[in-house]
Amino acid sequence: MSSFLKDLRDAQVAALASFPLLNGEAIISRQVGDIQSAIDQALNANLGRCIVVFTPVIKKIENGARGPFFREVLCRIKCMENPLLNTAPLAPDAETLAEYVFQALHLQQFDLPGCETNPLTCASPATEDEGLHAGTLREIDCLFETSGGLDETPDLSN
Repeated sequence: MSSFLKDLRDAQVAALASFPLLNGEAIISRQVGDIQSAIDQALNANLGRCIVVFTPVIKKIENGARGPFFREVLCRIKCMENPLLNTAPLAPDAETLAEYVFQALHLQQFDLPGCETNPLTCASPATEDEGLHAGTLREIDCLFETSGGLDETPDLSN
């Protein structure tokens, strides 16, 4: 049995990577071991822009007929920009990347192995994170919600 959360994260990465307006953008999965090095490398190699897809977080669980049903799953995607490096004409800034992320994922429904899922919906407007990099790095958080659970009883005999 695969992991619902990892599969959902990987499906978001694949959907973003195939979205035409994000063609050529660096999309990083939180699965990467040294995430800060991956972000730094992507920002430098990709002219000051990248998108980070975090592993979703379960906010509420219910008992379903076949196992746990994740009633509230929060998905977070961060659009990052270093304005000092992102200087090409017509290059998307952090806000534009966030708009593209919302276009690519809002109402997207993923076919995950062994799970039934509901479409992603926007959980809140994009918010700018002033965080650790205030002044040099712009970060916009895009939040989505979904729900899902097992569509078959798991085999626990192994």
